[in-house]
Amino acid sequence: MSKQTDLINIPDAITVSGSNVGIGTSSPAGVSGTSLVVHDTSAPRVRLTNDTTGQAGTDGSEITVNGSDLVIENRENTANTRFYNGGAEKLRIQSGGGISFNGDTAAANALSDYEEGTWTPRIVGSSSESGQSYQRQEGYYTKIGNKVFCRFILNFSARGSFSGDYIMDGFPFNCEGPSDINLGSLYHSYVGQNVIYIGLYNRPNDNKAYIWIKTQAGQSREYPNSSFLTNDTELAGSFTIQTTA
Repeated sequence: MSKQTDLINIPDAITVSGSNVGIGTSSPAGVSGTSLVVHDTSAPRVRLTNDTTGQAGTDGSEITVNGSDLVIENRENTANTRFYNGGAEKLRIQSGGGISFNGDTAAANALSDYEEGTWTPRIVGSSSESGQSYQRQEGYYTKIGNKVFCRFILNFSARGSFSGDYIMDGFPFNCEGPSDINLGSLYHSYVGQNVIYIGLYNRPNDNKAYIWIKTQAGQSREYPNSSFLTNDTELAGSFTIQTTA
């Protein structure tokens, strides 16, 4: 049965079937209880406006279906999208991007990115390198906001030759400053120099870090010598960098 056609001037636009109301369908159906069903052959929409947003086609907010995806869109470019539970804000999608929680409105505190991926670790010389080959080169990362959690393993099959200091290269993102921050210690085997510690320290605004060592307790930071890497050297570890990406 059709209702309200005299108000909206579209015959049979609204249909009542039992306890269900349909717009754009003559047979509205719900899983249980009472349902409002909005149907279109491609993009059914429910649009919400008020005097602040205006009533133009690009104003307000919309709930629609795109293919099989549910789409909730706030069309106001400078407005946030907020979710409440029990009268309190629990989650906010900020207008400039990012998600904040429990009523926090600061853009700097918004979680703006999550990403997982791979990277290819390699050792280079600060001046040059040549002739390297690897049995394994595996790197993985998880990026949460501006923090990047990296892990890797590499194993030489031929060390080749190096000029300058040893550098771990290939990070998935550039490191933010300041410089000389120790990123973490490395597991090592088959190195050609007696060491008690191998670490990485960052190079700001670059996707690499210097390799440094300690050969005895109480000594300041040292740099590996030319015998440090062998054809069988294995290095592995995990570290965290902060990035502006």
